[in-house]
Amino acid sequence: MGSRKVILVPNSKEPILGLDCSSKTVGWGLVSGPPAVLVAHGHFSPLSSKHHFMARLDDVFDKISALCDDLGPTAVAVEDIIKHMSGGGSMAQTITILAAFNRVAALAAWRKVGNLVFYPVSTIRKVIREGIGRKDKIGKEEMPLIVRADLCTTFSNVLDRKGGVAEATMDEADGIAVAWTHLISSGRGK
Repeated sequence: MGSRKVILVPNSKEPILGLDCSSKTVGWGLVSGPPAVLVAHGHFSPLSSKHHFMARLDDVFDKISALCDDLGPTAVAVEDIIKHMSGGGSMAQTITILAAFNRVAALAAWRKVGNLVFYPVSTIRKVIREGIGRKDKIGKEEMPLIVRADLCTTFSNVLDRKGGVAEATMDEADGIAVAWTHLISSGRGK
């Protein structure tokens, strides 16, 4: 999988960069407001496991640094990894790798922007749910639909090689959602 970058609104005021990090795909979204506006979104793939682990981390650090330089966010919000540690479904090696990628991405953002916050998935879904006035819980697979319906009607799916919806769609939507959460939590969003 490659990468994608979509710029919707150039030169936004006080944009927030949201990151959903893993060792396979880093989804991101840039949101500003009020009112909440999706400025840009995309994803990139870190180096594959064929490369030395430290080279993979270095690659993510460089890509997040470049993204911050390119987009100029005033704050960065990162989806925290706590859900993987408490659910019991992930193996220790998977959690260690995920934590390393998550924290290296956060470190790069911290160095470039300085204003950094982490949000657990449960908080992101709760804040978005309340922000759009929804009563029922939000599932991961729903986030692209919510982004499309309530934030940006032109948000499009990333397609896989067979023409189906790629996992990167969810990663981008999650990156957007964490930025949107920070905007709402700071009193500047819908």
